[in-house]
Amino acid sequence: MSWKKDLKKAYREEYDAQRDDGLLSKHLGIATSDKPKKYHDVPKIAFRVALTSILLFVVGGPIGIYLSLRLQVRENQVSLKKTYDGARLQSLREATVRALNHIEYADRDFQKKEVSEEAERAINSFAASLHAQMDEEATYVYSPLSAYLHLDVLSLGATSNVKEDLLAALGSDALRDQAIPNAIATNFYTGEKGSAHVYQGAFFQQNATLVEGYVDKLTSRRVEAYSLDMDKDLSAIPSWANGKIGENMLTEKDLEYVSGETLAYWFSLLEFQGKWSTSYSDAKTTDKTFTRLDGSAKKMPFMNHEVSFVGKTIDPRTRHGIYDYGDYISAYDYYQNGYTIQYLTPKEKGKNIFSLLQGKDIFVEDEEKSLAVELEKSRTYTVSFVVPKFKASFFVDLTPRIKKMGLSSLYEDLQHSIAGAVELSPNGGAVAFTKQCNSIEFSETGTVARSITFSGGYGASGYRGENYVITLDEPFLYVIRDPNGLPMFVGAYNG
Repeated sequence: MSWKKDLKKAYREEYDAQRDDGLLSKHLGIATSDKPKKYHDVPKIAFRVALTSILLFVVGGPIGIYLSLRLQVRENQVSLKKTYDGARLQSLREATVRALNHIEYADRDFQKKEVSEEAERAINSFAASLHAQMDEEATYVYSPLSAYLHLDVLSLGATSNVKEDLLAALGSDALRDQAIPNAIATNFYTGEKGSAHVYQGAFFQQNATLVEGYVDKLTSRRVEAYSLDMDKDLSAIPSWANGKIGENMLTEKDLEYVSGETLAYWFSLLEFQGKWSTSYSDAKTTDKTFTRLDGSAKKMPFMNHEVSFVGKTIDPRTRHGIYDYGDYISAYDYYQNGYTIQYLTPKEKGKNIFSLLQGKDIFVEDEEKSLAVELEKSRTYTVSFVVPKFKASFFVDLTPRIKKMGLSSLYEDLQHSIAGAVELSPNGGAVAFTKQCNSIEFSETGTVARSITFSGGYGASGYRGENYVITLDEPFLYVIRDPNGLPMFVGAYNG
């Protein structure tokens, strides 16, 4: 029965090699700084598995077929999140990518790690400044939290006045040293109630000389660091990002690579799959008309469910129920594990929510406007949510928006933008751009949202009554917050 041992050994070798534990070196077969380079003899393994399957079929009949199918299923379970064609996967395995550090990932059940109120205010303030630059009156989605984490990573390589500008926008080093590890830990879990993950990475041209101690700074922020020949193996970078995020969102073209000039890329990835706290019923999903800003209309499916609230004074950090601002309302629905979604919608049909919110800080609620204050403490009220079922994606160049936030030096100061990261020539170097690609999907099960923030371094509604109904059949905005109240995703829907 030696064929059984051979089969088990071949499968174990392939399983260990493909097991995704967060390191590019593990699932692409690349060399690391402390381990010898390993390649997988794919033809040999395929031949042995095929030969074994034939023997099983001949000797064991149905048992052989069953075992062969089981092996195929198991192999699929440990493959990359994204399926690539054989030629591309083989080329990635042969890529000249070298890991500069090692980040341990321990996927676990949800566990909230508190961030300070000061940190929450700083991140919400950053989100408000960034949102003020989002002037689209259209369907969009982006991630303030991913952008914040990303600029924090860029700050690790900045010096002089660029560093000071970033500190002014993000908060002090001490504040972020406490808040960011806890924010990442809170949003890194997989469980029955949903999942969330934060991944960060940095890729450097193999001939670039990194400043001493810089990789240690990256490691402290849980940033995977790699060195590679970008002229030969640029495809390894979007493959890393897409594999982590679980969706094919990034391409080589998006990286704007320039041979001989590009020194580095930095990434911050955020993935959230939240299940509703109060489930939507498929049976209650019905077609309704959504009216866009231009007056045009379309039929689409709408989900329906109800959430009950007790009218009582609560901790301002725990946003609750409905806030009435006169012309518009802010209403909260809930995911499991303490995640929330805030809907912002006009009280009067036909009003433009974008105009109503102009100049408003949507990330901080006025507790005096809460319906909980108006009602007796023991009194309950019900909110019926009527929400469109949709998918959307949005690619945004954050560069001009970040510049308008007072951070133009990050892209223009050739001597200090990345001088703490890479040893520069007399001509210096700077961050060339910061972009973000995002996707979101609303369904009866919950919400799935993903964001990739990356930089390149170069040389409607109704509102009524005691039983309140929030019908989002006209353009509206929404904010998805983590259990610490941090704005993970912000979006608008215009049909």
